[in-house]
Amino acid sequence: MRLPSEPVPFPDALQTRALALEARGDTTAAIRYWEAASAVSAEKVTALHALRRERIETELLASEKALAEGDGGQAITHLLKVLRMEPSHAEAKERLRGTLSRSLVMPYTVYGGESADTIAGRAYKNVRLAPLIEVLYGRDAKKGQVYWLPSVEASLVAAQFSYTRAISRARKDYTAESWGDLLAASEEILSYAPGDKEALFLKNTAAHNLAEALFQEGDYREALGMYRRVDAYFRNEKPRIEEILSIQKSLRDEARARKNATLLEEAILLEKKGALVAARNVLNTVDKGVPGRIDLERRLTRRMNRLAEVHYRAGVQLFLEENLVGAIAEWERSLELNPGHIKAGDGVENAMRLLEKVKGIELKKREKQP
Repeated sequence: MRLPSEPVPFPDALQTRALALEARGDTTAAIRYWEAASAVSAEKVTALHALRRERIETELLASEKALAEGDGGQAITHLLKVLRMEPSHAEAKERLRGTLSRSLVMPYTVYGGESADTIAGRAYKNVRLAPLIEVLYGRDAKKGQVYWLPSVEASLVAAQFSYTRAISRARKDYTAESWGDLLAASEEILSYAPGDKEALFLKNTAAHNLAEALFQEGDYREALGMYRRVDAYFRNEKPRIEEILSIQKSLRDEARARKNATLLEEAILLEKKGALVAARNVLNTVDKGVPGRIDLERRLTRRMNRLAEVHYRAGVQLFLEENLVGAIAEWERSLELNPGHIKAGDGVENAMRLLEKVKGIELKKREKQP
């Protein structure tokens, strides 16, 4: 696409729509919008030129008012805005030089053979201000000449004068389909010119194409974030976003199903080895409703209940033999296998109390010994 070469630095609404349709592959609709854009382009450009002249005049009047009120800094700001809109505006240049000669100035003596980049780097420590040097004094720096430069905030001046260079770089990135560089360049422009329509078009184009590439690569998380950076007026990315969310859900479900299958297989293996408690613990991490889970759970419960009863009876026998420690161990094993075994639970409590009494009696006997 041939980007505008006129001073209007953005496609109009019809062109923007046509480009969006092209990107979407809707050639027929794109042709209709290009034909419509062609029919109104001359009138549109003329109207925008007139609007720019009005804005320039407004800024010039504002600078005069600020200067009359003694606010040289504000006057400089208005004149810089004029020069951003029209870098060759002779009246704004002359007024700016005159204003700089009276206030908020920083003298710089030219050494000779210096470029605007060199002067900007030395005077401001910021080569992005080179366009300001060129606008004020041209490119032919003469040795010994004194430049009166603004001492205002460097970032403000950079924002006013870096647009032409930045948009030119962004256009090259667009032509080269270097979407990552284009996104960075266009977002930089939007940081100081948030309403610039061409920068918005370029940013949205870059974000969309990056998102598409990420989607094709299967990097759905990054693609989702990039699709959400595309403005809704530029392109409706909602269907693609919903598609990604659906894909992500399917991938999560598949991963969960694989995990459940692995865990269930592990629980079955543990059951076969007789590690019933470990098998139950693993089985508890398997989602309910997984095929085979209920059957294994029932099988484990039957085996563990039977084994719990065996340990309970062993504990009773040891209790009758007055082996309280052994009885408690057996009943605790019974409870580990079947936490709902009431008799085993009662047995542990009773045996623990009795064991404490026995220990107390033995302690008193030792104390009475001479």
